[in-house]
Amino acid sequence: MIFFNRLKNKNKGKQSRPIITTLASGLEIKRGKLDTEGEVIVDGYYEGCITAGMGVIIGVEGRVEGRVEARKIILMGEIKGEVECDEIEVMDGAKITGEITTGNFIIGNGGIFEGIIKKKSKQ
Repeated sequence: MIFFNRLKNKNKGKQSRPIITTLASGLEIKRGKLDTEGEVIVDGYYEGCITAGMGVIIGVEGRVEGRVEARKIILMGEIKGEVECDEIEVMDGAKITGEITTGNFIIGNGGIFEGIIKKKSKQ
């Protein structure tokens, strides 16, 4: 289940396997800081800061409290906190509470958003 582009191997100029960090269902991390160039998939509970160079997927059972930064975020679970991304897609049944700074906000019919949204300036 890879939704984002593959990373290029800096040494060979060829595409290599993407870097994927998965927080499994039932796993709880409190006061964490996760920083990766790749992708993050959250199906458990995470409290803290997530910075992903590629993207973040919050699964149906996934809950994040804190700050999330990524190119693209696909939300099927719940985020409480601050989000900064180029694009966020809030799926049916997902909920986001807090402040979003994004270039593109997509929300499904059953998605819930409570908070403030700011347009991300183009760089």
